[in-house]
Amino acid sequence: MQITGDVTGRSVIRLTGGVFEDHAHLRNPEDVHDPRFEANLPFSLRSCDGLNTFGNFTPNMRTAQHTRRVLALMKTRAEAIGYGNVAIHPVPMITEATTPEDIYAIADIPEVLEVKTMPKHGTTGSAEGIADFYTDTFQDVLEAIAQVNRSGRRLSWAVHAEVPDPAVPKGQREAPFLPIIGWHKERRPDVPIKIEHISSWQTPRFIDSFGGEIWGGITDHHSSVCGVDADQDPHLQCMPYPGQERDREAILQAKLSARRWYGRGSDSAPHLLTTKIRDDNKPPASGAWLAPTGLLATIEEFERHGCLDNRLEGFLCGNARAWHHLPPITNGRIELIRMPWEVPDSYPAGNDKMVPYKHGQTLGWRLLRDSAGRPCDL
Repeated sequence: MQITGDVTGRSVIRLTGGVFEDHAHLRNPEDVHDPRFEANLPFSLRSCDGLNTFGNFTPNMRTAQHTRRVLALMKTRAEAIGYGNVAIHPVPMITEATTPEDIYAIADIPEVLEVKTMPKHGTTGSAEGIADFYTDTFQDVLEAIAQVNRSGRRLSWAVHAEVPDPAVPKGQREAPFLPIIGWHKERRPDVPIKIEHISSWQTPRFIDSFGGEIWGGITDHHSSVCGVDADQDPHLQCMPYPGQERDREAILQAKLSARRWYGRGSDSAPHLLTTKIRDDNKPPASGAWLAPTGLLATIEEFERHGCLDNRLEGFLCGNARAWHHLPPITNGRIELIRMPWEVPDSYPAGNDKMVPYKHGQTLGWRLLRDSAGRPCDL
């Protein structure tokens, strides 16, 4: 990471280590009726050098064949808009139909770094998720992941860690899931486990106790907002739901800690305005759209706490690359400049709109050059 100044004396950060976005939703490139993929893609790719993108759309991206098809479409569209430089890593879903043979076939796709589980009916696109994490069928799938890792090929199990129990309040559903992860880790230490978008104060303690054997993904917003904030703004409502002040503070401290087993996974999830502000009395779609502003908000957060140093670059770049056994990068081209700007209330998406994180607020940093090294409009 390099910190310099421009001709006016404003600070400029160049993230030479190559930003790795460990959790993003680009949406389904095969659905021509959904404008979110095309509207979101430039925002997601301009601010990272590589990313994991998840297949919990309809139908779930589950098989190797489907994954290859989606990856080819994503690469084609990325190249068409000038971001062929960004490494796209698709993340297939483990469903109750997944077999060990599916895992072996997926492991033959070099771009795939991990496979993902969601609790059935626990979050967006989870109708095909796992209802029981202790069945022999599911354990056979985890054993296949373990065998892939024993062969020398790194493949992680990414976990949306929530119990989908409506009797458990929103914002408190992660901690009860942790014993499931601990049970499986004890039995299959060869399986690298990543807990996505951590949301409870108990989770950093749990992760730290494994000393780097379990990864913790941290979003741009769970360290800065609480459930009471999300209650007032549907564009902050996501799963896992933001917790209480104790949770927010614990996540912030993990984010700033410099521990190598934490990194940025924004969980950026674009939704149309008409699915967030509804006329049918249904709840807002679950997910916050972080792609346009999340990186900038995180840099501002690190600056506010005096951490514009190796802790920032580790969190944004190196930690995730090391976890996934990716080679380090030293020629990242993303540059940011300290220059206040007001985040738009929305961006167009087909005949609809999408509302970004920090909409209508002022951020102190903005993109100067994107991941392709091109200057950005200021």
